[in-house]
Amino acid sequence: MNISGNARKDFLWNIVGTGCTAFTLTIILFMTIRINGIEEAGSVSLAFSLSLIFFSVGLYGGRFYQVTDVKNEFEDNVYILLRFMTTMFMPMLCGVFVLFGNYGKLTNRLLIFFTLIKMSESISDAFYGIIQKRNEFYIIGISFFYRFIIGVGLFVVINFVTYDISLAVLGMLFANFTCMVFYDFRKARYCVKWLFSRGMIEQLKKLAGKGFYLAIFSFIPILTINIPRFFLINIDDQAYLSIFNMPNTIFYMLVMLIMINPTLVHMSNSIQNNEAGVTKTIKRLILVVCGFTALSLILAYYIGTQILTIVFGIDFAGYRSVLLMSIINGALLGTVNIFVSVLNIMRRFIQEMTIYIICVFILLLFSVLTVGRYGLIAAITALLVYNATTLLLFGFCSLKNLRRRE
Repeated sequence: MNISGNARKDFLWNIVGTGCTAFTLTIILFMTIRINGIEEAGSVSLAFSLSLIFFSVGLYGGRFYQVTDVKNEFEDNVYILLRFMTTMFMPMLCGVFVLFGNYGKLTNRLLIFFTLIKMSESISDAFYGIIQKRNEFYIIGISFFYRFIIGVGLFVVINFVTYDISLAVLGMLFANFTCMVFYDFRKARYCVKWLFSRGMIEQLKKLAGKGFYLAIFSFIPILTINIPRFFLINIDDQAYLSIFNMPNTIFYMLVMLIMINPTLVHMSNSIQNNEAGVTKTIKRLILVVCGFTALSLILAYYIGTQILTIVFGIDFAGYRSVLLMSIINGALLGTVNIFVSVLNIMRRFIQEMTIYIICVFILLLFSVLTVGRYGLIAAITALLVYNATTLLLFGFCSLKNLRRRE
């Protein structure tokens, strides 16, 4: 297939696959609220969110370092072996939360199941890195699509028939491991025939050290978006917070999965080779985010709460301001991801660490002082303050570094 044909195929399947992945939790919450009630939806929301924190640990920075390793400093089997090792930390963290957390039996059970699901996704992500470097990005989109259709399909059918949310999530677990073994591994298996080789231990140590900062920077955003959740007292607010965090998912899909990931290798080469035009590319990406934000705010103001009420069967009449704030949150987060991607490619890890420490402290302080008392609106406001601060700092640092190179 020619390059333009590959590009069209990559773009199409990337939109389909990542769109399915982004809205998995939304559909799960929708079905849970409709069939099982808002309280069980709160347990699903909390368990899923905690599993994402463990997931970020298992990813150890994800395939970003792997894909941007344009000099082939490390072999693909080194990335895969390291991913298997870091993924093993996920059940350990889950065990700590189950043993020492006070979340209830249902939430703990769901947390175990969701963590196992994310373990399979973490391992598959290393395979995706191999596939993406082969310029077969569409395979990743197809994998996401299979996971969604089979996993969510089993969840819906099982929950509808049995009214047992735990059994439904167990069906998703079966689907995810099936896709990992019979599709993801099969597509990348030729690269893992010789998993152990001479000098592997030294390469693992070197890669773990070089990827440490990137792993931290992948972990912190997932942790911070969930910090206000830890201070919510009402279990129902857990479900509401996930619903109002949907704009974050949408903007993440728009920016990272549709706009950044398909051009990640090209963007990395441009920055590494000191080519001009990266700043203009960033400006165009931001303009797309701004346009999408303006349209979203207009629609949300007039029909947003009505649509949420129809979809979820809960009265959202008094939540218009919360919805608008959530959309602004998503836009800020999406724009932040653009600048973070640039700094990651440039390996400006110390600058990123400093910014994150400052912003996490602000978010934690704001959450401690307000969320327990004022609930959902305070949680959304805390995230708004955090995202606005990170945007200012990351934007300043990334543009300053780019000007020095160009």
